[in-house]
Amino acid sequence: MSTSLGNICLILAALIYCLLFTPFFHTKISTSNDQGASGYVVIIIMFLHFLILGLVLVACIPIARQGGLDWISQNAFARNTFLVIGLLSMVIVSALALMYRMVDSSEPPMPEILIRIAPIVMMVVIVGTGLILNNTSLRDSIPLSVYKWPVLIASVGSLLAILWMGFTAITTKPIGMAESTRQYENSPNIIDDRLAQIESVDIATEMLWLLDLTGGLYPPQVREKAAVKFKTHPEWQSELIRILQTDQALVAFSFLAYHNVVDKNLFPPPVNKGLHEVAGFIRHSIQGTLPDDFEPTMYSDEVDRVLKTISKYEGMGVDFLPAVKEIRSALDEPVAGKKIQFNCSKSLDDWIQNHS
Repeated sequence: MSTSLGNICLILAALIYCLLFTPFFHTKISTSNDQGASGYVVIIIMFLHFLILGLVLVACIPIARQGGLDWISQNAFARNTFLVIGLLSMVIVSALALMYRMVDSSEPPMPEILIRIAPIVMMVVIVGTGLILNNTSLRDSIPLSVYKWPVLIASVGSLLAILWMGFTAITTKPIGMAESTRQYENSPNIIDDRLAQIESVDIATEMLWLLDLTGGLYPPQVREKAAVKFKTHPEWQSELIRILQTDQALVAFSFLAYHNVVDKNLFPPPVNKGLHEVAGFIRHSIQGTLPDDFEPTMYSDEVDRVLKTISKYEGMGVDFLPAVKEIRSALDEPVAGKKIQFNCSKSLDDWIQNHS
């Protein structure tokens, strides 16, 4: 009876594992239209993995009673410690690998391959070894080394991987969101993905996304291809002018900071209006951000693209100084009664001093 219970638990664990390899858990989630979906999927993945862990641990009870775990250690404490830590490590690595597969990868080919095959390896090692150990006829007919070394390598390797991730997270110097985005977007496979997306994008429905790709967060080849694609719109200058006068003005500044227009004379007044929109965006963003979520590099990219744009349209009959002062004032928006110190404030202060 105990053997049957163990087999049932292991078969259920295998079926749940198979569920994790269905298309639902292997479809990339769009970061531009997530709407919280990724959070729910992460919860589901973790729940199913811990359900698998529970079933396998239940199966370990009849296995232990039959002496199927004695090869680990004759000491019960050492045996149980290795078993729990090993299984937990493998399950966590499998869950993390599945979550990783749902987003665009920026890893080199070899680590990416290892991450992609990790869930399959863990399933085979955990469930396969469990079935062997739970059925004495199988256990007696299969050499110990067939399952001993895969279990040891998978367990120790998973634990080392988790410790390495923890060590990296603790020792790695934090970088701002903008720099993190640049590092991600400069990965060769991400560049290839972006270029393919730009080729097939519908400008009518994805104009703002396309304009964002023309800015400084993206590598030159992506910026240029996105700009060329955007210019295929018959009224692209009019669209830029329209967007500058909305709360999406920052994406227009992405384009204007790095690319030229045909008729510059059309743009100074809309650019000035866009600066006021940026000031409003920063102010509202600061008001809606938790105090612990601020970091010094925030808004550096936004200020950089604004100042780059202004440098192209100075001396064309519009005084940008009041609007720039408004952006600088927005950065002083208090949070819990205190002002946050942003690195980009100095750039604005210098600009204001030079133009006053």
